[in-house]
Amino acid sequence: MRTPLLLTFSLLTTGLTAAGTGTDAGLRPLTGNYANLVNQGKCVDTQGSRTTNGTPLILWDCNGSKTQQWTYNERTLSLQNRASGTCVDVEDRDDSQKNGATLILWNCEVRNKSQQWEHQGYRGSDNLRGIGGNCMATENGDNKNGTYLVLATCNNRAYQQFWGQESRTTPTAKVAGRTEVCLYELADYKGWKKCISTDQPNFAELDINDGVSSLTVHGNLKIKLYTDADYQGTERIYTQDVPWVGDAVNNKFSSLKIDKTGIAKSDSYEDLPRRSYPDSQDMSRSGGTYPHREETSPQNRYDEIADAIRRGEEDARPIGTRVKTNTITRDAKEFFTLVSRGKCLDAHKNDFDARLNGSRVQIWECHNQVNQDWKMDDLGHLLSRNGKCLGITTDQVQNGTKVQLWDCRNQATQQWTLDKGRLFHAASNKCLDLDSGTMNQNGGKVQLWDCHDRMNQQWTITYPPATSGIPGSTRQSPPPPKYPAQALQEFFRFSGSGRCLDIHRLDFDSRRNGGKVQTWECNNEVNQDWKFDNQGRLLTKNSKCLDLAPEGSNQNGTLVQTWDCSNKLTQQWDLDNGKLRNRAANKCLDLDSDTRNRNGGKIQIWECHDRGNQQWSIMYH
Repeated sequence: MRTPLLLTFSLLTTGLTAAGTGTDAGLRPLTGNYANLVNQGKCVDTQGSRTTNGTPLILWDCNGSKTQQWTYNERTLSLQNRASGTCVDVEDRDDSQKNGATLILWNCEVRNKSQQWEHQGYRGSDNLRGIGGNCMATENGDNKNGTYLVLATCNNRAYQQFWGQESRTTPTAKVAGRTEVCLYELADYKGWKKCISTDQPNFAELDINDGVSSLTVHGNLKIKLYTDADYQGTERIYTQDVPWVGDAVNNKFSSLKIDKTGIAKSDSYEDLPRRSYPDSQDMSRSGGTYPHREETSPQNRYDEIADAIRRGEEDARPIGTRVKTNTITRDAKEFFTLVSRGKCLDAHKNDFDARLNGSRVQIWECHNQVNQDWKMDDLGHLLSRNGKCLGITTDQVQNGTKVQLWDCRNQATQQWTLDKGRLFHAASNKCLDLDSGTMNQNGGKVQLWDCHDRMNQQWTITYPPATSGIPGSTRQSPPPPKYPAQALQEFFRFSGSGRCLDIHRLDFDSRRNGGKVQTWECNNEVNQDWKFDNQGRLLTKNSKCLDLAPEGSNQNGTLVQTWDCSNKLTQQWDLDNGKLRNRAANKCLDLDSDTRNRNGGKIQIWECHDRGNQQWSIMYH
């Protein structure tokens, strides 16, 4: 039951209320202002705080965020969102008044009847009635967080009652003189809240261990969060509010330090230029085609990447469900290669040179040719260097549908999003997939398939050397890696944390593929000898190369092994200020922190950092 105070609020519908009454009482806070639109004690919000066309509307606890603030335009009869500037619309315009139709955000259009809403306050009701006759409602009458808003036959039940309410204070509001950090259970400053003003070595004592997803910083502070107790493990530094800490550390923090001496000018991301991207062009709505509920536009991805870079992190805020978003951290307009299971996404060379529509796309050993170069534009197109786009030409998509190159069009059939290492296809809700029967051979089939977490849908972006820039030309050979000349000519030992990089002796003597690599006390035996070659491979004395296990994996914690030498990027390493960086995974050779001080310690790859368990020293005999 609403309080009498709400009866003084009004909104909207000039010309649609009783003659001479103007806007009615229930929505006045939204007329000429931004305010909450409330139902059953919760606020109308956008799913995942997204602002892109096609984003569904949901109910959520009121929190003062801009995605929960709305204004009513009495001339166009539209409800406009403050964060996006777009309007409440119906998902399928061709059937825009059917029961159950989902309400979404879309660009405001003056004569679009599916964006016109009449508040029924003058009839003694708080229904929001669409011009076609059905009313705004919560799906199945629910009022849980995340409940979708839909159309339903109008009635006076609570799940159809919506009214304006002045926006509640935002949880990130700053109080003068306050110096603390507030930690939140969920993204977007939701869930439980715990404010801390002193160092905390163990979150378990506060009953918040492994439970932080967002935070607000109050005062001129530098906040250091650690994934282990006693300020150990992965460290993240924050100097400003963060609505999502990133998939790599979400629900993993266990201790915290607060630096109250203030942040230096160079620490403030406000001084860094934020990359700007052109406004996203909407997918065509012809034929009633709309984005799926969980999709997000490339523009929103790029905005989040810019935010992540601005924070100095690789991980960006989740969209809709909690997934790791686009991991392109360099200029999206730069060409790159896409690597899966040690091979590259490849346009058939003859088709590429002829610029054929329908050009075959396949998997092939990485070879630094221009037909393996790709870049992503602001619309989510994956462009080849010959000016064609990766996509499909049919609307009837099934598992196994092949991808190909075609003239670029502004259509969902050619739009992609990089999501947790997968390439998500906008039109089909499927992912770019290597056919399991052919993925280990050159010419292997590349197709669409239902998304999953197996390795034949995992793609890694690598940035190859500069090219001539002429379609069809041969890429210049990469310069030899900058290793010490002696390391290219004679064997040496790699020492890390006082032990040596070692091959299990039985595996070494048997020369088997998949040889175990570990740490061991340095002993001058041949199974601890290594040498670089000009391709960046680390060779052993039994003529094997250091490789990733399993082949193609690029996740933190992936083990390394010895294998027959090849030209795969998984066997190529760069020596970078004492760190060994794998070219395929763009991660560094890492000593497992739990086992690094004993013989048989685990060797893996991990996100690169400057701590001692990724520092390697060359020791010559």
